[in-house]
Amino acid sequence: MAVINETMYGELDTFGVGYEFPAYCMISNRCGFISSGRFDKWGFIAADSNDESIIFTEHSLMGALVGDNGGEKNTIYQISVEKIKISKALLLPNYTVDIVYRSEGKKKNYRFSLNTKVKGFPEQEQNVHGLITLLKKWAY
Repeated sequence: MAVINETMYGELDTFGVGYEFPAYCMISNRCGFISSGRFDKWGFIAADSNDESIIFTEHSLMGALVGDNGGEKNTIYQISVEKIKISKALLLPNYTVDIVYRSEGKKKNYRFSLNTKVKGFPEQEQNVHGLITLLKKWAY
């Protein structure tokens, strides 16, 4: 699977909702007992057009090497968020977003790494800043 702008829009369109601020991200799913905290997944993230939820796709890095095109689709609703922590790297153009939320009665914990400069994604910087601004509003 090619990681390009058209792929991002194609995957986010499968959610069937309007969205804004689409961006490429690295993902660390920290829900399980054996999770290492490393960014071992990648995907695309966006806010829905009502700013009430975040939608994102999740692909395995190993699956990309094997040629697996399947990925998971997830939605985080603002009302289910328990904690958001946003930090910016000191020297790099990179943001890290930790989100703890509840889904189907279970506590879930994700960490997203959003780089503002990604080759092949010309609108990445504006979209990351827009998404970070929205998540900062959710945090308060």
